[in-house]
Amino acid sequence: MAKLLSTCKHCGKEFEHWKYKNRSFCSRKCYIKSSKKKIKNNCKNCDTIFEHKKSMKRLYCSRECATRERARIPKKLITKICYYCKKEFSLTHHLKRKFCSRDCYHKNHGFFKYATEEEQKRLRFKYFDKYVVRTSEGCWKWTGRVNIGGYPQLADNYPAHKFSYEYYVKPIPKGLYALHHCDTRSCCNFSHIFLGTLNDNNQDMIKKGRMYINYGGKSPKRKLSDEQVIEIKKLLKTGLSQNKISKKFNISQSGIVDIKSGRTYKNVKDAE
Repeated sequence: MAKLLSTCKHCGKEFEHWKYKNRSFCSRKCYIKSSKKKIKNNCKNCDTIFEHKKSMKRLYCSRECATRERARIPKKLITKICYYCKKEFSLTHHLKRKFCSRDCYHKNHGFFKYATEEEQKRLRFKYFDKYVVRTSEGCWKWTGRVNIGGYPQLADNYPAHKFSYEYYVKPIPKGLYALHHCDTRSCCNFSHIFLGTLNDNNQDMIKKGRMYINYGGKSPKRKLSDEQVIEIKKLLKTGLSQNKISKKFNISQSGIVDIKSGRTYKNVKDAE
C-alpha cells in the first residue's frame, strides 16, 4: 500500500503516513505543542487583550469580569403563587418552582416531621382517601402500600386501619391496638375495627381457629405419634442401642437422644 504526503499543522513540514491513518501532525511533540498553543482575544468587559488555550473558548479575562458582565444584564422577575400556602413569591431562576420555600415543599409531599398535628392529620387523610375503596357494606379495600405482615400503611408508615378508626371514631389510647372483626388485614372500614390488647387479639385468634399452636399431635412437622414415642422409651429401658432404634423408626440418632433426655415430646408420658 502506497504512503501519502501531508503537511504538519504545527511545524509545516511534510511527512509520509499510511492512507488509512488520517494524521495531522508529523510527531507527538507537534501534537502536544499545538494543543498548548495560546491565542489572543479581547475581554468583553474590560477590552483588555488576554491569552488563552485554543481549545478553551474564553470570553472574559478573569472571573471578576465575568461576574460584573453578568450583573449588568437585568434579571426577569416572575411572580408565582405557592402551590401549598397560596402566597405570592418572585423568581429570577428555576422558573419551574411550585413552592415558595422548602418547608411548603416538605409539608405538601408528606414529610410529617415538618408538619403540625393538624397538618399531619390532613396529609394522612389525603393519602388515605387516595388509596382506599369505600363501599356501603363490607370491607374497605386498601390499594396502597402494605408492610411485611400485609397491613396497610400510609406515607409515613402509619397503619391505615388505625388512622381510619382514629379519624372516624376516636383516638386510640396507649396500650390498645386496632383489631379486625372481619379478619381481613387490608380492611380499613372503621366499623370492622375494635380496640383491644395483644392478649385479646390472641384469644380472638384462638376462638376463630386461626392461631397455630405448635405442640402435641397438632404440629404438622411432627414425625412420631404418641404411641411411637412410648414404644421408643420402652426400648430404651430394655437396653437396645440408640442406632438400631433410630433405624427402626426412620429418624436420626440425635432425635432418640432428645427423646431420652426429655428435650422433645415432653407431653408424652411413658406408660407404666
